[in-house]
Amino acid sequence: MIFNLFIALALMGSIQANLRGESNELHVPDMNILPTSLLSLKTELDDSASGKVVGGTETAAGRYPYFVWANGCGGMLIGKDIVLTAAHCNSIWSGTVYINIFKGNQQGINQCGQSGDGSNCEKFNVKSKLRHPDYSSQTIDYDYLLVKLDGMSDKEPVLIVEDDDNISNNNQITTLGFGTTSSGGTASTKQLEATVGFKDASTCGNNYGYSSSDITPRMNCGYTKGKDACQGDSGGPFVKKGSASDGSDDILVGIVSWGNGCALNNFPGVYADVLNQRSWIVTNACDMTDVPGTCTIGQRGPANPSIPTTPMPSPAPVVAPVVAPTDDGGDDYFDDDYYYDDDYELLDCSGISNWKKKLKYRKGKQVKYFGELFECKKFTKKKNPYSTRFWTSIGFCASPCDNVNDWNKKLQYQKGDQAVWNNKLYTAKKSGKNKKPKKKAFWNNVDWC
Repeated sequence: MIFNLFIALALMGSIQANLRGESNELHVPDMNILPTSLLSLKTELDDSASGKVVGGTETAAGRYPYFVWANGCGGMLIGKDIVLTAAHCNSIWSGTVYINIFKGNQQGINQCGQSGDGSNCEKFNVKSKLRHPDYSSQTIDYDYLLVKLDGMSDKEPVLIVEDDDNISNNNQITTLGFGTTSSGGTASTKQLEATVGFKDASTCGNNYGYSSSDITPRMNCGYTKGKDACQGDSGGPFVKKGSASDGSDDILVGIVSWGNGCALNNFPGVYADVLNQRSWIVTNACDMTDVPGTCTIGQRGPANPSIPTTPMPSPAPVVAPVVAPTDDGGDDYFDDDYYYDDDYELLDCSGISNWKKKLKYRKGKQVKYFGELFECKKFTKKKNPYSTRFWTSIGFCASPCDNVNDWNKKLQYQKGDQAVWNNKLYTAKKSGKNKKPKKKAFWNNVDWC
């Protein structure tokens, strides 16, 4: 397997080096000899799906206040002065870092903490770091790094996943960051997010393009065709979004780590699994923090219950305005300048048919396509819904694949059983074993995930 590694200058996004390793394992250069630049273990971007957080949408202002940016790698606030990120980003985490920054460029840096767009941004210096002792730069196993800041953030830390959260295959999990617009290209100035289907380590290592030895128990994956994290998103969050508009009930499931390509077919993005090393993360974060009183990192509830506060009336919720999409006439969804914000409630798309290439569609007809609801703008045939000249996105559909496992050739399926295969939901027509869902005699494709 060939893994192409890229180092790009974090701020300007220009190529610093192009390192390549060819073997049966993922090889990464020694972190200590790298320049202070963007190290991304997301490999060469598929030209057919170019675009930042690939397939991403622009995030709503203030939706992820726990997101921390180190000018090249992301991270998550898990305590008032503690950040969790990826160990392979170790060389990036030095100097000044930014919490809730509104733009990932010099403008965002200059205005952080100032009035206007940067008023909700905080900046701190890195005080100390702790990399997981078992981290391997050869396999990217144990990809965990704790960072202590030189001050206390006013933002609420993200919740850390627990066993009782029951994260399972095909749950919809979101990744975000200021990743590159193309392989080795310039970084996105806007924070983008993409929601993908969760895959546990066993499923990821046995059902996709990776070998089982590539994916360790300290990893999980995310896969939805056309969506992925990419270069520059390393260290950032992989979260199960809650209902709160300020992210206060989001649950941290993983850390952006590595992958073979960005949104390449049959190659999920790989994340460091937070639940697997939860004990190490919480224990060491509590040892590092300067927050007084009993450590509450990893607990569900206020970050500082030992510090009395004066109750304040809750401010009225800020609702992001719905902006009508601009039609630039382009046929390539990922090349358009406009990104739809999927931070709204998912739609009930039951009863809506999937788009089919052979059918003709008239104005007003609604279809589903890769989990998204579209409405036809004018008569068309063969133009898929990512063609903005003919289709308008209404929003994202609630996934019918939550808690449905991926198809497994070792299992005996009975009539009526469901399985996920190639990001589609299938129902068995009759009993059988080792019959792939593409075999229409045994399976019926009922929906997209």
